[in-house]
Amino acid sequence: MHVLLIHAGPTPWDIDNRVTGAQNLPLAPDALGPIGSVIESYQQFIPDAIFCARDNEACQQTAKMIADRTGQRIRYEDAFAEMKLGLWQGLTRDQIRHRYPSVIQQWQDNPQQVLPPEGESLVMVVDRLYPALIKLHRKYQGKKVILVVRPLVMAILAGILRGKTMQSFAADLTARHSSDEIEVEALPDRQAIG
Repeated sequence: MHVLLIHAGPTPWDIDNRVTGAQNLPLAPDALGPIGSVIESYQQFIPDAIFCARDNEACQQTAKMIADRTGQRIRYEDAFAEMKLGLWQGLTRDQIRHRYPSVIQQWQDNPQQVLPPEGESLVMVVDRLYPALIKLHRKYQGKKVILVVRPLVMAILAGILRGKTMQSFAADLTARHSSDEIEVEALPDRQAIG
């Protein structure tokens, strides 16, 4: 399976350096041009399917841009929703550092041990994503798929699809990429991820 991950963003909160998490926000007005450029750079990538989460406007807007270009319809998979960061959502990164200094250090050192208040842990997100990836891999083996996602889930998906352990891809959670293309021969065993 050939997977193209497309980052749906930035949103206004991303621009304001606020933690977005699973908050349903539209794309920032100035995001449309850069996303359009990313989509154009993959014009040779003709997908067999386009997936995004149903409850995220930025993902839906981005997926629609891709669907309009390719003629494919959008398929919804709620497992691809962004990581829920609970009470951290809407706070700036500085506010989180000030209110939760020990948790921020733990997030950097060992993020799979952190559970944001009223949110999801990294383990919970992997447990949510993994069955959807198994199903996708079975159905689209040998085909091309575009997944339109927000940044944390993008980093987690990239780690799983590349066969990394949770500890190794957790370091990539703060990285922001506009896209990521991955050839998937086989998915790692869930236990091997961590």
